[in-house]
Amino acid sequence: MPLLDDTVHVDRETGDVDRLVGFYARVLDADVLFVEEEPCARRVGIRLDRATVLHSVERTCDEGAGDEVPAGDVSLDTGSPRAFLEVRDRLVEAGASDGVIRDSGTAYSVTFVDPDGVEVQVNLVKRDAGSDWRIVDEAELLHSGVPRP
Repeated sequence: MPLLDDTVHVDRETGDVDRLVGFYARVLDADVLFVEEEPCARRVGIRLDRATVLHSVERTCDEGAGDEVPAGDVSLDTGSPRAFLEVRDRLVEAGASDGVIRDSGTAYSVTFVDPDGVEVQVNLVKRDAGSDWRIVDEAELLHSGVPRP
């Protein structure tokens, strides 16, 4: 099962479908839903969380080059401190992140660069007391039971 809880936004084109699939499967336990072969493109659907699919296309020839998907960014939300730290550790192990956890006030985040050079942010959102989500504080994050190196 994927380690992420929700996706904020996704916008992608890739230079190598297989490399992209391998990376997200390794660091996020993402599942491949489909790979479609077309005359000048390979399309892939990668399930990042319970509801969101990263659709990405690899152009395999110059035909149709004018309608590329623009390179964008991705922002992902984990559902627990444990999942957040597990993803962080996998990203560091993969050499994709320095592992620095930033506190923006509303969320903790770790940034990484995926195989296509796209910056991706993984978040652990701090929920406010008015919602049905609990607030995650620094102590809970640091003592979530995930072994530290």
